[in-house]
Amino acid sequence: LKEADPPLEVDGDNPRWSALRAVVAETGRQADLDRAEDEIDAYVCAYTALHYWTHGSDRNVVVGTLSDGYIVTP
Repeated sequence: LKEADPPLEVDGDNPRWSALRAVVAETGRQADLDRAEDEIDAYVCAYTALHYWTHGSDRNVVVGTLSDGYIVTP
């Protein structure tokens, strides 16, 4: 996603991404994987919100309703 608009750098020198990759690659414990998954989900949600903020409905789809629940997809 580093070439995307907006860009997102998830490799290189980012120490948190390196730590998350290590947990996923090296752990055998489900609890560690669950914590890593929760954090990764939070980053994906934040990026999706930024994408919607940047491009609105021109480059995103909102499925559902405010009263019943919805999801935003870039």
